[in-house]
Amino acid sequence: MSIKGKLKASRLAVAQVTVDTLQSPVSIKASAAMIDDGGAGAVAWMQFTGNVWSDKTLGCLKALIASMEADIGKAVLESAATSDESSSVIGGLGEHLGRGAPEDDAESI
Repeated sequence: MSIKGKLKASRLAVAQVTVDTLQSPVSIKASAAMIDDGGAGAVAWMQFTGNVWSDKTLGCLKALIASMEADIGKAVLESAATSDESSSVIGGLGEHLGRGAPEDDAESI
């Protein structure tokens, strides 16, 4: 038996993101909650993996990882220098996820 009705949610919020750049293909997982601001809180949870990520999201992820690497480098290395190869482990993230690199972006994720 199933029950049908309208979901009592007023918004969606991403609660957790896990990225494993050492896996091939790169693993990106997100947990999102449907939230009822009327008092019930999270009324549904969803997991997303695989090929749902847009080119914009993948580009933002690349920028976030590069920024995090620079921050961590400053914290743990005596002299932290940035390198174009610092995120080479991620190389071709879109391709690993089954998407080609954007035509207008020569740099791979």
